[in-house]
Amino acid sequence: MAVIEKNNFIEKKWLVYRESWFQLIRPLTFTGTLSPAIAGAALAKTFSPFRYDLFLAVLIVGLFVQSAVNMLNDYYDYQKGQDQEKWVVSEKISYMSNPPYHSVPLVAFTLFILAIIISIWVSIESHVAWILAIGGLGILSGYKYSAGKYSLSSLGLAEVIAFIFLGLFPTFVGYVVQSHAIDFSITALALPYAFVIMTMLLTNNIRDIQKDENIRRTLAMRLGRNRAAHLLTIILAIAYLSVFSLIYFRIIPLTAFFTIIALPAACKLRWLLRKNATRQDEMKSMKWAAIHHWIFGMTLALSLWFFA
Repeated sequence: MAVIEKNNFIEKKWLVYRESWFQLIRPLTFTGTLSPAIAGAALAKTFSPFRYDLFLAVLIVGLFVQSAVNMLNDYYDYQKGQDQEKWVVSEKISYMSNPPYHSVPLVAFTLFILAIIISIWVSIESHVAWILAIGGLGILSGYKYSAGKYSLSSLGLAEVIAFIFLGLFPTFVGYVVQSHAIDFSITALALPYAFVIMTMLLTNNIRDIQKDENIRRTLAMRLGRNRAAHLLTIILAIAYLSVFSLIYFRIIPLTAFFTIIALPAACKLRWLLRKNATRQDEMKSMKWAAIHHWIFGMTLALSLWFFA
């Protein structure tokens, strides 16, 4: 037993990520926090003087937290026996190019600490104390998403966590730090972002049903593959209908209709998860979910920023 433990220690000591730090933090997912925060700030910008320092601070906090959560996701997945192919044992560690396995938690928690420090400054400057409490819950949820035997993802709560902390919360924060209280307009604007980020998590869990077996019980596993894909269609439809409703009630400008240019990506995503889709198609689905979120989220945010 001692020999086995020693060998495992040596292996993890020289274990490195096959790709770069850039790939480990998964920049394609950054729109999950960037676009709703930009949209919330854009709505605030139409009503009062605007502080760009607070706006940039909110974006930086979002990037730090998102990067840390993504890193820890791969770290803990390896511990649970998943995605073993992403890591390789090598004595030629390059800390600049290939992330060493043992250093991932240190870097991730450093990013969390920096995010908390910046959040304290934002809270003081904006006089909004509650963002610290909710932000702390967001960081804890991001950590518990993958960590531990009973991680949030294993309990089928990934989509709910994303709805709250990657949809509603960033939109609200982008708005309230500019001296606004949460009202009907910002709540309505947050809903499209909350629904569209759910599609990313649900897509990931549909793709990984077989891989997650005996490790976690995601919503996709509980529903079954085909019913989960139908739910994905419904959530995508609600995201678009919510934008059109906001335009109709003049909460957001008519230019937000340009979010329709993301529809081909949504159709591509759904086709890749059709009934009897090949495994190769399913593996491509997460890429298209991210592309769809980038187009949808940034088009909506920029339509508010430049044309509201």
